[in-house]
Amino acid sequence: MVSCDTCDELVGVLDIGDNHAVNAEDGNFKGASFWLIMCTKSLRKVKKAFTNRWGKTFDEGDDAVVGLYYQK
Repeated sequence: MVSCDTCDELVGVLDIGDNHAVNAEDGNFKGASFWLIMCTKSLRKVKKAFTNRWGKTFDEGDDAVVGLYYQK
């Protein structure tokens, strides 16, 4: 498992099935200090700007991976 603060540097090295941890924002709705995520799709270029349901904004051309968040 790989851990990081922003994970920008990891996007190019994560493979499907890899697990990584991301520090959660202070005051998040779950009260969590970090998230555990399993990569389900490798590196992708964002084709259209959007904001995900957690408020993270992605611009066209940004690098991103798709993953599943673990739950307790």
